Amino acid sequence: MTETGRATETVEKKTEETNNNRPENPFSAQDLQTGKIDRPKDPQAERGLLNFGDAQKPTLTPEQMAGSIMEGKQALDKLAQVKGVKPGDAGWNDFVKGLNNNPLDNADRKDGFVKAIQAAYKNDGINGVDKLINDANDKVVGPFGPTININDKMMATLSLKAQTDDGKLHDIAKPVTFKLETNDKPVQTGKLTKDVDPAPIASGYGLTKAFTELAKLAPGEWTPSSDTQQKALKFISENKGDLDKIPPKMLDALASKDHNELNKFLKIKGYSIELKPIQGDGVGVVTSIEIEGKWAAKNYAPIKVGDKEYPAFQKKTDEIYQVAGRKEPVIKLYEQDGIRVYATPYDGNLNGLDATDVASKLSPENNPKVQNPEGYTHVVMPKVDMNRVSELNWLKGMTNSSGHRIDQALAQAMVQMDEKGFKAKEGLAIATSRSISFDKDKNLTMDKPFLLWFEKDGVKQPIYATKIDQQYWKAPEKK
Repeated sequence: MTETGRATETVEKKTEETNNNRPENPFSAQDLQTGKIDRPKDPQAERGLLNFGDAQKPTLTPEQMAGSIMEGKQALDKLAQVKGVKPGDAGWNDFVKGLNNNPLDNADRKDGFVKAIQAAYKNDGINGVDKLINDANDKVVGPFGPTININDKMMATLSLKAQTDDGKLHDIAKPVTFKLETNDKPVQTGKLTKDVDPAPIASGYGLTKAFTELAKLAPGEWTPSSDTQQKALKFISENKGDLDKIPPKMLDALASKDHNELNKFLKIKGYSIELKPIQGDGVGVVTSIEIEGKWAAKNYAPIKVGDKEYPAFQKKTDEIYQVAGRKEPVIKLYEQDGIRVYATPYDGNLNGLDATDVASKLSPENNPKVQNPEGYTHVVMPKVDMNRVSELNWLKGMTNSSGHRIDQALAQAMVQMDEKGFKAKEGLAIATSRSISFDKDKNLTMDKPFLLWFEKDGVKQPIYATKIDQQYWKAPEKK
């Protein structure tokens, strides 16, 4: 055997002895720092995710940040293999052992994290930091990831957290606290970014209620960074005085620091949306608005649009209006106990709070009008069963003066409508750190997508407004 061969054999024996003498936790500090643990086989890993201290990479990219957490997942999976269990079943204590040399405990890596966050803050303020953290978490596989809290003194605390089966978050490294330097703060130009197709909200009053309740746990002035956020804050400011005119049985809300408590509220109210665990010192709020009523109507022949047929009902009414500046008719479907329901054909896009704005402008209550110039006796409406879940990304990232930042925002709008009546509801969840022929009848048939809205006596704006597309034209499920 050559000298080189003997040297190799000696090294292999020493390595084997070392491995055999290792404690139950198979990963030493050197293993984690040198990247000896198997990395995920993806392009990010091949680019050297662990090299946070590289002088040629002065800032930490989201891929690198995610890589540090992926390294932790590899540690957990290896621990599982050593114990002869499936990956992910190694247990919390072993998980902590495997991450006891978390990248935040390494000076070079910690410096890389701080530089990345400072650079993101310099480029785009708190929104830039939020995007960096979100981008990192989007690339993480498993229930762990980086979080950051920023207080009103611009002190940032970076943590790496994991979520256990009970839904609680645990630090897996000592948090790092540092100051976002004043000279890194971006110059405020006064310009707002323009959101592209922001997801719709059916009830501006639901949003107003949410922010009112949120202020009890997260006081402070909110600052918009986009045109949609600005419109929302303007609506809230101008219409919050109407909230006391909407009874609690119609508009209910709950604010809490416990996401389980908030999710229980949503479930009881009949929604499927859920908040994830609330980060750091963040808070959450959920709201529910519900409007329902009964009417006398009849099943009718399906509405035909092209080669498709949609179930329909026929309702007697002559309260069909031609309002000033509007070619399409506006139909009053219901009026009782101070609630009015209107519908009008509408083909355009209605994003954010647009539906409420358009409905207010088209309401016969606010316009010169002529009643039923065509002499209609009935309206034929498609049956509706809408259950639309939207992630309100345009609301995320908005911050207030006390350091709260919205990082979760969901809406679930439901509308059911048939010959028996209607029910409309919407849940919001926000967290910070729903055939007979009549020859003598003259029917107006709603064969286009339409705007449906609900008004209440004494309330300035429609309390609920949404566009109903053909995908929701179907008979509601029987309950």
